[in-house]
Amino acid sequence: MISLYIHIPFCKKKCLYCDFCSYTDLELKDRYIDTLIKEIISYSKILNDKSVKTIFIGGGTPSLLSSKNLNTIFKCIYDNFEVIQGAEISIEANPESISMNFLDSCLSNGINRLSVGVQSLDDKVLKTISRIHNRCMALDAVQNAVIAGFKNINVDLIYGLPNQDLNSLLSTVSEIASCNITHISAYNLIVENGTKLKNFIDKGEITIPDEDLQIAMYHAVRDALKKQDFFQYEISNYSKPGYECKHNLTYWEHGDYLGFG
Repeated sequence: MISLYIHIPFCKKKCLYCDFCSYTDLELKDRYIDTLIKEIISYSKILNDKSVKTIFIGGGTPSLLSSKNLNTIFKCIYDNFEVIQGAEISIEANPESISMNFLDSCLSNGINRLSVGVQSLDDKVLKTISRIHNRCMALDAVQNAVIAGFKNINVDLIYGLPNQDLNSLLSTVSEIASCNITHISAYNLIVENGTKLKNFIDKGEITIPDEDLQIAMYHAVRDALKKQDFFQYEISNYSKPGYECKHNLTYWEHGDYLGFG
């Protein structure tokens, strides 16, 4: 069996810290999907003896996809690959673009795991890193996903961010962990060359927590999540029992996977 990763490289705005392959020219989206479909079909002819155990749609911001886009992608997958019953199918989403229509389209296409890019619930921190959602939008997005029927929800958080202290981080962790979610990914900020954040830091216009504070943040997050029954199963990932991300484990366990896009 194999896992599939599908990349959707579009965002409304590029975050300061981001060095992922993403673009803000949304007019290219439909043309990109047409080409993506051709790529999926071409590989299915080579790998028609493989069953798919997990699918992960990442980005970018996959929640910018329309219902038509999602339907097109999943029809192609289901027509050309054997997806096993009960396969974990995840999609990443940003709070400002999570509508009930988007959530319903996800569920109708078999997506059963939602990963929400919250990063922080501190509006000052969010503004500094150029996120276009705020605290209220993030909490509403998670609540709407629960209302829509998602039983498996991950929230992405980042620590070591500009304007972030230990109290701000722990407040975010505590509030997010109290939501009806099953998984939290807490990543230490990495300042990548070529990003706007690296440029601002080099100029002295932005500072980030020092190494000692970032280490303290890691331990504080781990301890706080353990108290709320989120168990660490990988360096940045915590889950309720039985809700470990099967797709990510494919990478960690050196399983077979195929990336599209």
